[in-house]
Amino acid sequence: MSHPSLQKRRWWNFYGWWMILACGLLASMEYALESFSFGVFFTPLVTEFGWSRAVTSGVMSAVRVVEAVAAPLAGFLIDRVGPRRVILFGVVLMGGGYVALSSANGLVMVYLVYGFAVGVGIAAGFSIPAYTAVNNWFIRKRGLAVALVSATMALTGAAIIPSLGLAVSQFHWRTAALMVGVGVMVVGFPLAFAVRYRPESYGYLPDGEPLGEGRDGVNSASVGLGRQPLEVDFSVSQAMKTWALWLLCATYFLRTTASSAITVHQIPLLMDMGISAPEAAAALGLLAFLSLPGRVLFGWLGDRFDKRYLLIISFILQGIGLVILMNATSMLQVYFYLAVYGLGYGSAPLTISMTGEYYGRKSFASLRGFARFFRSLGGMVGPVLAGYTFDVTGSYRGALIVFVVFFALAVPIIYFARSPQPGVRRVASFEVG
Repeated sequence: MSHPSLQKRRWWNFYGWWMILACGLLASMEYALESFSFGVFFTPLVTEFGWSRAVTSGVMSAVRVVEAVAAPLAGFLIDRVGPRRVILFGVVLMGGGYVALSSANGLVMVYLVYGFAVGVGIAAGFSIPAYTAVNNWFIRKRGLAVALVSATMALTGAAIIPSLGLAVSQFHWRTAALMVGVGVMVVGFPLAFAVRYRPESYGYLPDGEPLGEGRDGVNSASVGLGRQPLEVDFSVSQAMKTWALWLLCATYFLRTTASSAITVHQIPLLMDMGISAPEAAAALGLLAFLSLPGRVLFGWLGDRFDKRYLLIISFILQGIGLVILMNATSMLQVYFYLAVYGLGYGSAPLTISMTGEYYGRKSFASLRGFARFFRSLGGMVGPVLAGYTFDVTGSYRGALIVFVVFFALAVPIIYFARSPQPGVRRVASFEVG
């Protein structure tokens, strides 16, 4: 008869699956309120303050600059003190930033409260700690777990974005900002306490395997009864000596330069086509929703196939989607763009699970923070480039062409981002000896 501690627990008794929901909701606040919400506020800010589109886009770029500086520090702290305290700090800053935005009376204040407070809050309190916790709780099923977090994020974001657009149109952008700030704090605090750092502290190995009792009677994740997860853990300095990390960061920059510009400028672009503001906001929400199948599909496939090839497919889809958008003349063509681009956009979880697969759990948050620096640089460049192109030419077409080229460049770069130690198996295998 097997020892009770070795009996297979039912999946719903493994806290990791429930934590995915909490982490998904945390990440959804960043996804909706950083990546998409400024697109909803964009036109009202231009209208009220009379700023150019390049200057207004600079607010989002300021967020990215602050993120670029704060994210590596946040990752460092998460690896040392755990995610919960960092999440609480981020929730306070982000929620407070939106509350302060509701009272902003000029460009400097908008840049300070949105660019600084929201930027630091986003870097510290949401996707980095959420994905770090999930990366620690799952190894063999990491791709699926990250995909489920991302799917929760997309589904929730698809509801938040049009709701925010409706609040702006029905009330005022200031009222909507106040509602967002209060909502972030009301929802964020309990979610922070639902996050657990490592499964070993709660009687599990990653993926829900129970801790084995060794021959000396001591529970251990690495000794006893042959239960040894075959996983390599890199330190930050070791990881930074590998080409794969730098190539991953390069694709982060290229991809985010394009995607951040799209999320900020898609609403004004569609309104320039004659589409109403609520319909344009709904289309942005639809983009989030249509990325959902890609998130689940690419995440599931990522546990079975080389993630590099899946990312190549996603980059091609996003490039084709932008070609459709720049030539669209009807709402039907816009829907076609949303479907193609959204499917490719949904591959984002692959780069997260790829980092865990290549470098393990030891320094995951620090490495995510480091990669986030390059993501933030792309997010800084993209919206301003698109806004400046429009201010000079009266059209977004030139910027869209540049972004298509960026996706094309990302294809060979990700192809050469091979595992730094291809001879070592990183998928955990738990076997009873």
